[in-house]
Amino acid sequence: MKYSFISLSLSLCYVLFTACESPIQTMQDMKNTTADMKETTKDMSETTQQMSEKMDQTNKNTSNLAAASRHGFSEEKRYQKRKELYPDGDIGNDLTDAKIFYLALEFQIWDGVADEYGLSIREELIGDALDEMYRSLIVTYSQLKQDKFYDLIPYTSRLEKMSPLNLEGEDKQAERSFYANAATFHFKDLLQHRTIKQNKELGYELEEVSLYDVIESALIKESRGEELNINEQKVVVRSFRGMLIDLLRARVDFLSALAINEFVDKGNMSLKDKFAGLVFKVTGGNAGELRPKSVFASANDPTREKVLEYMDGAVKAKRILNKIGESIQLQKEIRSILENVEIEEQDSDQIKDLDLLSDTNRLIELKNELLGK
Repeated sequence: MKYSFISLSLSLCYVLFTACESPIQTMQDMKNTTADMKETTKDMSETTQQMSEKMDQTNKNTSNLAAASRHGFSEEKRYQKRKELYPDGDIGNDLTDAKIFYLALEFQIWDGVADEYGLSIREELIGDALDEMYRSLIVTYSQLKQDKFYDLIPYTSRLEKMSPLNLEGEDKQAERSFYANAATFHFKDLLQHRTIKQNKELGYELEEVSLYDVIESALIKESRGEELNINEQKVVVRSFRGMLIDLLRARVDFLSALAINEFVDKGNMSLKDKFAGLVFKVTGGNAGELRPKSVFASANDPTREKVLEYMDGAVKAKRILNKIGESIQLQKEIRSILENVEIEEQDSDQIKDLDLLSDTNRLIELKNELLGK
């Protein structure tokens, strides 16, 4: 009887102990399960965030692609209509086509991430653009550069004789094409701004670039004996470099001519000035001179700004040539006009239009720098 009581007591204790252990274990399990669910929820939240970021990037890429597509479609439609509306042989059309050519280069609409891999892709596209520029211009340049009849009898090349003030006629297409390229290879597509902004949001720095920038950097670095990257090496290959030097010279002349067109009045000349101009034309610039009147002081603000923009572009191209030790001589007609046109200097004590005073002084500075004064 005694043993039965002890056995019953032990059994009761075991039951009570077991009964007490189960709730504790269950609560621990529930706690662990809750922690697991919390971790799973966190993982799901991170995954959702990543998916959202990827979706945002996809939307941006889609938006960029749509913008680029509209860009290309719009350019193609304008090109077709321009050919229908306007005759060939117009420098305005050549300028428009050249600008579209440079804006349509693939690096201009590249919209990748500016990490190491992305930048390498962009550099490849810039290299492709340089190759395309060379291939597109080399035949035209060779035609202009030709200075021997059947490689035997020397004569003055079209490159030496061409003038931005004389571009009319079917026989001047090569000259128009060369000047048009010279005036437009600095353009940058606005889509670059979008890519720069998007990369800034991702923590990447990116700068807009044009072929003009790449070429300027390569020529200056070469003149200093600095190491060149792959694209810069393309620029300084002998045949390409020679063409680019003449392109920069043409740029100086053509931008100067665009400025002259805006601030001189060739129709308002005295009989004496007209005769001097006729002598200049007949003698090929060896005698006489061109003396048109300046209308800069009476021009409105946008016109003066455009004149200064053209002159500044011409001076910057000349500075590149000076930095790399290449000669630059203004085309005879351009030089004669800039030397003889009288820009109305403003009296700082009497003038009320301070903007006109500043613009006039700036024009005189740029004109003198072009003339080497």
